[in-house]
Amino acid sequence: MSTFMKSRQASKWSAISLAMAIGLASGVAAAGMMDVKLSGDQEVPAVKSAGAGSGSITVGDDGSVSGSVTATGFTPTAAHIHM
Repeated sequence: MSTFMKSRQASKWSAISLAMAIGLASGVAAAGMMDVKLSGDQEVPAVKSAGAGSGSITVGDDGSVSGSVTATGFTPTAAHIHM
């Protein structure tokens, strides 16, 4: 297979992957309630920490976000959500 054809095939799969990721992300945003777990092993890179947390977040049909998270082993100062 020529380099051009390999590049074209790679571009095709990249586009398909991007489309799937966008579709999945938009599906998650409308999914309703999601339980969350916070721990050092979820950081990038993973860290050892006595801090932890858990809770639930709800995304309404209108895009509103509400929820509650309980943290232990540290004092939270800010929060953000990844989709």
